[in-house]
Amino acid sequence: SARASGHLSLSDRGLTDAQAEEVCTLHDQRHIEEGERFWDNVDLRTLDLSLNALTTLPEGLTELPALQKLLARSCRLTALPQSLFSLENLVVLDLSHNSLSRVPDDMWRLVAAADIDLSHNQLTQ
Repeated sequence: SARASGHLSLSDRGLTDAQAEEVCTLHDQRHIEEGERFWDNVDLRTLDLSLNALTTLPEGLTELPALQKLLARSCRLTALPQSLFSLENLVVLDLSHNSLSRVPDDMWRLVAAADIDLSHNQLTQ
């Protein structure tokens, strides 16, 4: 499970913006299911939201401070939320094949990011 491995793939699930937002809050450690042991749960480190009908990423990303890898390829992203730039541990960010038209000014805040893919977007600046 994602709670035990730290990896969650929701690629090509037909997720909407609202459903993706809910995923971020449900993986919070405060939402322990009956029968689960909190010490068996690890922080989410990889989240794959690729191939979904998302126009933006969830603001709830701030609830995932340990996130190291965020994949959102081939969605319908047109904008990026400010919450994205608070992910201090993010190393890989793949936003390729979307509809982004500009690189946000706050992109520099992703200081740990060694691999950022913005290819195949509609970038004009």
